[in-house]
Amino acid sequence: MSSTEVECPLKHVEIWSPTSKPRKWLLIAGASNPPENIVVSGRRPREAPTARSGKYLSGVNFDLAHMGRAVETELHNIVRDFEMTKNDATERIRKFFEFCFRGNFKPMLYYTGHGEEDTGNWCFQDGTIGIEEIFSMCQSNMEYPTIISDACFSGHWVNYAHEKLVKGFQCLSACGAEETALDTGEGGDFTCYLCGKGGTLERIPEFSGIEGCASKDGGYKYEELIEVLHSVEKENALRPIKLDNWRLPSRKEMISQSIQGKYLYSIFNNSYTDQSVVGISGTWEQVRGVIQNRYNNKNCKERFVYSLQADSETDIFYVIMVSDFGSEQIIVTFENTYDVVAPKDFKITSCTSAGGKYQLVLTKGAESQLLRLKLCLPSGQEVQTFNKNENNAFSSGRNKKGLTSICYNKSKKEYLAVTADIWKRWYAFSDPTKQAEYQWFSSWKHAKMGLSVLTDDADIIFSDPTDGSFLCVANYFTVLPSLLSTETCLSCYKLQ
Repeated sequence: MSSTEVECPLKHVEIWSPTSKPRKWLLIAGASNPPENIVVSGRRPREAPTARSGKYLSGVNFDLAHMGRAVETELHNIVRDFEMTKNDATERIRKFFEFCFRGNFKPMLYYTGHGEEDTGNWCFQDGTIGIEEIFSMCQSNMEYPTIISDACFSGHWVNYAHEKLVKGFQCLSACGAEETALDTGEGGDFTCYLCGKGGTLERIPEFSGIEGCASKDGGYKYEELIEVLHSVEKENALRPIKLDNWRLPSRKEMISQSIQGKYLYSIFNNSYTDQSVVGISGTWEQVRGVIQNRYNNKNCKERFVYSLQADSETDIFYVIMVSDFGSEQIIVTFENTYDVVAPKDFKITSCTSAGGKYQLVLTKGAESQLLRLKLCLPSGQEVQTFNKNENNAFSSGRNKKGLTSICYNKSKKEYLAVTADIWKRWYAFSDPTKQAEYQWFSSWKHAKMGLSVLTDDADIIFSDPTDGSFLCVANYFTVLPSLLSTETCLSCYKLQ
């Protein structure tokens, strides 16, 4: 193995594209000079097919050669025609799917070439092919394809596959939806890495699925989803939208969740704990009974509620229970904020609202969980209600108070927020002048794109049921922020 070669990640394809069936690959290259009305980046310039020494043709030839060698034993065909029309490409893909269906193979479809701006669509001599068209080619009883796209703006395809939530239909992209893919002197940076030929991964690959958790009827079962997302037994079990430079050296965990309209919106960060996790969902009576039974059972590992959330559209509760979280815990239900009186040494660690009432989780000893971003729980905790339309302390900007929990009461048409003073101890690790940052986004798309405006990693996500907006908050509660500020990502999952 040369000094520029590393272990080929394609040898571990079962991690990110699991299947019990044998795989077959179709490698396809786009046209070198698509129509002028199709906007592409300057990553690889438009070139006439006769420009054999040009940058575009050279890069594509390297990509196909690398991939061909990497998947040689599973290769079905390599299609390289720099004047290929859309109809020709469509027919090639359709026949490939038919071949895989007849032979009971898992289709693996790879593309290298121009990607259309705003769509990531594959570019050919007279038009483009979108992922929607590829999905429509799939027969309902066939094994859905895994698509790999080394093209600019290919993250759009990942987003589509992620939202489609069809078992087995996954997409892996060289870059994000608003990014251009990169080249090396020997092909695409992403393809080079994928085939063990180097690659810097300056652009972070994106993937649409999570291994080991099947989507059923257009949504995930919450309990199964939580189990897979927090799995510690299986390496790389987590597959959120953003990958940690492809490799996931440490387990990730959900540090904040917000559920609205059967969609789970979440924030993930690297985990530095070995806590076990379970998910519970149901009506308030159902989950309250399960929580109480688990808490009373001293032999049960996951006895403490870490996150309690309710979907205001359905009044279904979603609970994450963990091990080793505080020493005692109680859950209270109340109708007015002035009814809240926390027992001595207890702190509010989660809140939600359903059925016109508020539900609060009070935990004793949670301050010891310093390596969980959300719950370092400094002093000065307060509970207050507010109206979003009024000028209040919860608008976008910096705030002296950090936010640990927030919910919306649909009956009262008011928000409840649990705040606390910014951490002002352990000066060797934290800035005593630091303030929390609040940022509202008009949509989930804008939240994902705009997360970088926060100076620190976000640790609270809130989906506002009144207008579809999202609140992201970067608190400064941790005593070791330099260790914990690592690749925060947002993910969304549709629930059953």
